[in-house]
Amino acid sequence: MAKDFAFYKNEDETFDLDLAPVLSVVVALVPIFLATAVFIRIGVIETQLPQIINEAVQQERKDETPKTSVKLEVSKSQGFILEVTNNGQLSKKVINLVNNDFDYVALHKELVEFKTANPMVFRLELRPTDDVPYDNIIKIMDSARKLKEGDPKLHVVDPKTNEKVESPYLFVDIFFGNVLEG
Repeated sequence: MAKDFAFYKNEDETFDLDLAPVLSVVVALVPIFLATAVFIRIGVIETQLPQIINEAVQQERKDETPKTSVKLEVSKSQGFILEVTNNGQLSKKVINLVNNDFDYVALHKELVEFKTANPMVFRLELRPTDDVPYDNIIKIMDSARKLKEGDPKLHVVDPKTNEKVESPYLFVDIFFGNVLEG
């Protein structure tokens, strides 16, 4: 019986927990989390859209091969290149720099002209080069998002009811097409 009590010793065993590797991983991940938080803020801008426009945007997102697509290439050296593909036909419009700066007024005018002819297109593929500053990208997105005072009224037709709804929006679905190119 004396041997049975040997297994139940009442001794405190302590050990040191080495947290250095865990802290190293946390310190390495913090800058990554901070950097991605900036991109997440860019990625989603919430807007309250009318029901008809929201449905049209969702339908356009589902369409894998749209009849009409709009691509805006932005370069600090060339300015804007607006590429429109309509039923397989590609047309390009170059909006040059004015005094070494982007011509946002001309860009907005061209986008309004396109949108007037194609009111059911809500997607814009934005392709800025690496030399375009963040502030300029925001200004470009602002120029492409909404109508300004004095612009012609845009109407969106509900395909179910054929009801016309006035829309203050140009392109509500702006995405970066060259994010994964590197």
